[in-house]
Amino acid sequence: MRRLVGSLVCVLLLMGGATVSSAQTPGPCRWVTDSTTVRDAVLFGVAAPESTNVFAVGARATAQDRAVTLVRHWDGSAWETQPSPNVNRQSNFLNDVAVAPDGTAWAVGERSRLKSKTVVQRYDGTTWRMHQSLNPSEDLNALHGVDVAPSGDVYAAGARWNAKRRYRTMVHRYDGKAWTMAAKKFPGIFWDLDVVAEDDVWAV
Repeated sequence: MRRLVGSLVCVLLLMGGATVSSAQTPGPCRWVTDSTTVRDAVLFGVAAPESTNVFAVGARATAQDRAVTLVRHWDGSAWETQPSPNVNRQSNFLNDVAVAPDGTAWAVGERSRLKSKTVVQRYDGTTWRMHQSLNPSEDLNALHGVDVAPSGDVYAAGARWNAKRRYRTMVHRYDGKAWTMAAKKFPGIFWDLDVVAEDDVWAV
């Protein structure tokens, strides 16, 4: 569903002006390009629960013309690449990332060779690990958006092919024990979602 092209990853930060009182007009903001780059890579998703704790995810190309997952972390002063797992001999992408209330993080995406399968990874505060995920289609499955509810439940949205190779939306939910898939399916693709509360989830 995606093709990784040779490029440079750059990160733009929206920096605020000087602190002012609520009665004054806020100072101008400006976008700043971080000088740290990763060659032959792209970033698809970002989560910033704090200004000193930012995750950005995507993929980078290898010498074998395959893609491997890419996780970048900002600690308030510098970016670093965190090791993240891959399925060998396949192209692996991370499309979105979300941080849970307990400080752990979740990333979702897809992996493919001849067929496309979902990818879910969890960060326990130290290490990224591959997590179980659902693949209802025999041919094409992908997750594009992820968010975490206040309770800690994880929601992920994406798409799959049906038996006629037509796109159908899908939403997965992890309750801490197992993933389940929402029963309602629509023609098309979900590219992102946001969780307001357990009973208030938006997908587009």
